Amino acid sequence: MIVITSKMMLMGRICRDLKIIGSKGNRLFKNVLLDSGATYSVMREDVARDLCDIMPFFDDQRNEIERPVPLPDGEHDLTAIGTCLFQTFIDGREVRDEAWVVDKLNRDFILGAHTLQEGNIKLVHAKKEEGGDRIELGEVDAVELWCI
Repeated sequence: MIVITSKMMLMGRICRDLKIIGSKGNRLFKNVLLDSGATYSVMREDVARDLCDIMPFFDDQRNEIERPVPLPDGEHDLTAIGTCLFQTFIDGREVRDEAWVVDKLNRDFILGAHTLQEGNIKLVHAKKEEGGDRIELGEVDAVELWCI
């Protein structure tokens, strides 16, 4: 199950400008939300169609299907139609992963926990006097990532 965080939830969130590279081209995204509370990265469908070839989801009979993407409020869902392979660099670290392609999203792209883990990237939230919010590169296990 994939969960997209809302503005009301207190999870690990930092924004960065990121160049996202897909099979059809690349684009600089401003203020990409790096969200350890979102299970997977997600990309809005219209953006994904310009950047990559979308791999649909299939059932066991090879019929194309859509997958619900529950939101934290428990009342609303987005709809994922497939995945989009992408590459980016975060503080010089190359990261390759897939984003779930969703029908509606209030942002073009959200980078989720799976992608952060794939790149061994940790979101650190600290008070201003402690250096403020930042990204650390290194080995991060799944338990530590979810406990940020």
